[in-house]
Amino acid sequence: MSTKLNHPGADDGFLAEFYEQYRGYLYYTVRKFTDSPQDQEDIVQDTMLRLLRNEENLRQLRGNQAATYLYLTVRSVFADRQSRVREQAAEDHVLELAQASREEGRTEDGLNAKWDAEILKQQLPRRDWQMLELKYITGYSDQEIAAEMGCSAGSVRTLLSRVRRRAKSLLTGGTQAGKGG
Repeated sequence: MSTKLNHPGADDGFLAEFYEQYRGYLYYTVRKFTDSPQDQEDIVQDTMLRLLRNEENLRQLRGNQAATYLYLTVRSVFADRQSRVREQAAEDHVLELAQASREEGRTEDGLNAKWDAEILKQQLPRRDWQMLELKYITGYSDQEIAAEMGCSAGSVRTLLSRVRRRAKSLLTGGTQAGKGG
């Protein structure tokens, strides 16, 4: 490892030099998490963006610390991407339910969606169902839901994420949601 790489205040090419030095290790690490070439490229880009935001910390690392930091960053980026994929799938399913429940048609899909919505309404805690209804059926923004529910918009996003997972679990035969609220 070059001393220039680890020297705080190194020239503006620090991150490019870091990338060149660790490129092989970076791709090797990313391939451990996914076989998809497109996902690999996306993870590499997201990792480099995260490293750029934390460049000052990266400059302080010595020896194997940089490789460990790189590995942990890749793992974190991959976990974040997986979490977003799961949340998006749950959100998409709830959105499909909401859309179908608005439609008056008697199609099989519409009936299933209405039935799923009824199951959720009966099995989710009242507050959870209310949040889903406000967001996906009524179309309220996070800020409007926050005002209605008496909490912050950030709390709404967190709570909706949990409720979507709970709803998906109920509809796919996973663990039962707890009663309450």
